[in-house]
Amino acid sequence: MLEMKDTTEVNLKEFIAQEEKAIQDFEGMAKATAEQVEALTKAVGEKTERAGNMAVELVNMKEDLHDTTPSFAEEKAFLANLEKNCATKVCQACRCCSFRQAVRR
Repeated sequence: MLEMKDTTEVNLKEFIAQEEKAIQDFEGMAKATAEQVEALTKAVGEKTERAGNMAVELVNMKEDLHDTTPSFAEEKAFLANLEKNCATKVCQACRCCSFRQAVRR
């Protein structure tokens, strides 16, 4: 009977040690999981904020494009007209220079 009691006590001590180790492992895992959840929650918040900012920026860019497209066509037409007028003025200036040189001779 004494031997059975000793075996039971040894088994009980081993079981208690195993349970205490399991509790420590669980608490460590729970702490690590909580830290991971916190970090991932923060990352999700940052990414959500960044996505929102990008959406606002996209809307602003679309508005800018919508606002500048008509004026771009006008400016393009103005530039074409300016190039045509400049070419005409250059020809006129060349004719004037040629005429002045002819008159001086």
